[in-house]
Amino acid sequence: MTGFCYLKLIYQFELKTPLNIGTGTAQRGFIDRVSYRQAAKTGPSISGAVSGLTGCFDSMGIPIIPGSTIKGRLRYALNALAKAGIYGEDGQCQHGIVAQRHPSDGLSEDACSCIVCTIFGRPNSRRGDLCFSDAYPIGLTNGGNLSTIRVGLTMDRYRRVARDQFLYSCETIGGTGTNFAGEIYGHIQKSRKTLIVEAIGDAFKFAHALGFGRSRGLGWFELVALEEVAECVTGRA
Repeated sequence: MTGFCYLKLIYQFELKTPLNIGTGTAQRGFIDRVSYRQAAKTGPSISGAVSGLTGCFDSMGIPIIPGSTIKGRLRYALNALAKAGIYGEDGQCQHGIVAQRHPSDGLSEDACSCIVCTIFGRPNSRRGDLCFSDAYPIGLTNGGNLSTIRVGLTMDRYRRVARDQFLYSCETIGGTGTNFAGEIYGHIQKSRKTLIVEAIGDAFKFAHALGFGRSRGLGWFELVALEEVAECVTGRA
């Protein structure tokens, strides 16, 4: 893969409000929205992650943020920035247009090289150049408790009153000061390394919230660090 290199980034962000990444199911008999967890209590390869977590979690495992959730929010944010013209021609998606403009080149519809398609790929078309790991809580002490149950009422938007028998419960994770860390890695074009790293940083800053209840103030976060931990060395086929 001449002209390509391997890039590995570690990101860390701090929660400003409690977070709920739902599983889509209810558990424990009375919680309507439980938080996503990793069943096994084994730590990831991320340096410093899940250190000293013994006793912090119950039998359901470690609350984590799936890599797909991180990737989806960053894609949404970067797509909005690209459409706003932040990245000029690099942000102009040519999906479905490239092959029509250059039919003699035999290019397929997935030949778009805009910054969004390059990093994240396009559904049913091409895969992105980078992979996103799950994010794990870091910097916790033994005996810490991340889980909290929040109770709310469902409002009738037409009558503007609480609906009868529609009390709901939601398990939230963490709060102000809780940190999560994860990895982003893959082979990229050497000539676009600086642009890709900057674009990921921009997306983290623009995507200010994750998970359920963002409009209610849940899941707000702030990027703490985005560090390149692997040298951008030339890959090989």
